[in-house]
Amino acid sequence: MLHFFRRIRRELLANSQTIRYLKYGIGEIILVVIGILIAIQVDNWNEDRIAAEKTKVLFKQVSEELVQNIKNIDRNLNDMIRKDSLFFKVLIKGVEHEDYKTSPGLFTFPFIYNRASLSGDDFKVLLEYKDNLTKHQDSILLELKDLYGKRKKIVDLDDETQHNTQMDIRDEWRNEQEWFSNLFEGGMTDEMIQYALTDPFYRNDLHEMRFREYWRTMGLLWFRTKALDLYEEITEMLKIEKDTLLVFDTTNFEQIKGVYKFGDEKVQIRGKNKLRAYFFDNDSLIQEWNIQPYSRTYLISYREEKWHNILSKIEFGNNGEILGFSNFGDETLVNGKR
Repeated sequence: MLHFFRRIRRELLANSQTIRYLKYGIGEIILVVIGILIAIQVDNWNEDRIAAEKTKVLFKQVSEELVQNIKNIDRNLNDMIRKDSLFFKVLIKGVEHEDYKTSPGLFTFPFIYNRASLSGDDFKVLLEYKDNLTKHQDSILLELKDLYGKRKKIVDLDDETQHNTQMDIRDEWRNEQEWFSNLFEGGMTDEMIQYALTDPFYRNDLHEMRFREYWRTMGLLWFRTKALDLYEEITEMLKIEKDTLLVFDTTNFEQIKGVYKFGDEKVQIRGKNKLRAYFFDNDSLIQEWNIQPYSRTYLISYREEKWHNILSKIEFGNNGEILGFSNFGDETLVNGKR
């Protein structure tokens, strides 16, 4: 090709066709420039393609990190659900001497505790790559910043607060109660049982641990609800399958849809792909809440703020019909039942 162009130039010069030669030279320069621009564009396309693939990999890693964090939270929530019924039973004085004797865990269960241990390492890697994101990806990153920059910090703070509360109570018991050395050895002495049944400050300690646990639970739910929403959005963006152990098919919860009454107020649950609860007071809509199924028997109702996150148990009748819902941490008795 170069030999062909040189021959043309020689012929033009030999025939003294200077003007045509100049035109030819300009044309050749233009072709070279166009070629360079095409090469640059192809190189940019390749870089953009590589960057897009890298971004997809980073978002997939973030989605996997979200799943792991949600599972860590669920392990804590499952422990709290088990403890919730025990707190309720003890605080309403539904435990007697023989119960403590045969089930020492009724005394030690408040000290069962594991940190959530949430990770944000993959999110931090994505954050360093923020200049290569699309508009949609950038909006997801903004939500991830809220999740890890604000909500995770609250979970970590609540973890530390609950740990300190438990340690303070243990220190108090260790310094004041002679039976403390037997506390975690599996058996209940008569002195320990008598303390649990009669000491006026024992229930105060339980209430304090219960309050810290309840507040921490709302923080865990606050992180979990947004994390699951973001996980769904990322999987849809990447067109990858969702973890069906976390993302429930709402068609399996058709039986909870309907109207529930609480005095003058009523709640209507409806929705197709997403469930929502609509609160009415004398037929006037006053609030709307999102609903995430947590399990076959528990639902999470949530809005934007931390204290707008509620874990509710679906109460079934003898024939499998739904009677209503009981909220985690609620100690209200109706007709002798929670």
